[in-house]
Amino acid sequence: MARIAKALGTTVARVALAWVQSRPGVASTIIGARTLAQLEDNLAGLDVRLETDHVAKLDQLSKPSLKRFNLSRSETLPIFRGRHAEILRECSPQRARIA
Repeated sequence: MARIAKALGTTVARVALAWVQSRPGVASTIIGARTLAQLEDNLAGLDVRLETDHVAKLDQLSKPSLKRFNLSRSETLPIFRGRHAEILRECSPQRARIA
């Protein structure tokens, strides 16, 4: 994100807010500014126009992954029984080994 901000001559916060606002279905964004300077910087994010390749890179970086989740261990967790197990199987049938 810092590379994209540098390429656009803006801040990381502005890039982050511009990307969030570009997401389908996002109607508003919650910001956590504590100072007037932070608020002004965040609001300036509304003026940032991300290129298609920037959005694609940020989408790739933020894509969720279950790779770090140990599905074989999930058999021992009560939450992964019953309907939760069915949902998990639907999401990853080749890796789900849940009774």
